[in-house]
Amino acid sequence: MEFLYIFAYVMALFIVLITTVVFSPRSLQRSLVVLAMRFTVPTPAKDMPWKLKVLPHGPLEVVASNVWTVEGSLPPNGPRLKRKMVIHRPIGTTALWIHSPVCVNEETLAQIKGKIIFFFYFNTLGKVQWIVVPNFSHRLDAFAWSQEFPDAQIVCPRGSLTGIKSAVDIAKSCEEVFTAFSMDNDFKNTSEVQYIAPKGFYSDDANPMELGYLLKHSITQGRASAYSLVFCDAYFNLDPKSSDVDPALVTLGSVCGFSCTTIGRFLMVKNKRRAREWAEIELAAIAEGLNVVHISVAHGVDLVSRNCDEIVGAIRNSARSFEEPLSL
Repeated sequence: MEFLYIFAYVMALFIVLITTVVFSPRSLQRSLVVLAMRFTVPTPAKDMPWKLKVLPHGPLEVVASNVWTVEGSLPPNGPRLKRKMVIHRPIGTTALWIHSPVCVNEETLAQIKGKIIFFFYFNTLGKVQWIVVPNFSHRLDAFAWSQEFPDAQIVCPRGSLTGIKSAVDIAKSCEEVFTAFSMDNDFKNTSEVQYIAPKGFYSDDANPMELGYLLKHSITQGRASAYSLVFCDAYFNLDPKSSDVDPALVTLGSVCGFSCTTIGRFLMVKNKRRAREWAEIELAAIAEGLNVVHISVAHGVDLVSRNCDEIVGAIRNSARSFEEPLSL
């Protein structure tokens, strides 16, 4: 009889807990999920050598003469989903900026580092100077990169520092290292890496958990200057017909073209109306003013166009996804 009382008491507490979570404010639900992720998602192993961390990936793809991407895989125990690394060499420098690092095979690594001939590197893209860990979910290969390139600065957004610092030592925040884009005076086409802080997102000490980045392309003769706009998980662009997409992601609302996904809205967007206005007005204006012809997303197909108007249109069309799901 005593066992039945204890069982009934435990079940009552469980029902109260579930009811509280289900009917609690969205911000509390989100906080509980983030807290659970931090305690249940294991920290990537630091004792695993680079070679053992290499998973199937594509070739080094050229976006511009100083912008490259590599599409990699997630571990077999994760969802069937591709992930993307972006490499950029700011104009007039030999420094390399790495976003969302992915361990690559010897051939691709040699393309990045160059080949050693008599103690000198030849045919290198440049010297890795910054390694950007964009958020908590993209820290998988960060430590391996920090060991392979010990002179590089490992940086991340201030709002994601808590979840990343257990996986790899962070030298500085992105906000300390890179220049904040300003609508007032930055249409001057600077060649520096600039960051964009999304509006309406959840933040840690007033700092968004994810940033966007503007990368200026090397100018091609006869063409106007152009930019790449790099995001991580704020936008996805998955094709539901692709064999690389896990069916579970379709069910969860993560496969709806170029947009913010259901999971993205839940985890990142605090003020849906503000986030929509930011994308529809501010982000679109930035893309138009700087002639953005490439948007890179961590998961899915990048947007690439010779016509900036198409990119601007895609940003405006997807803006409402910060408030509600889009249908394909």
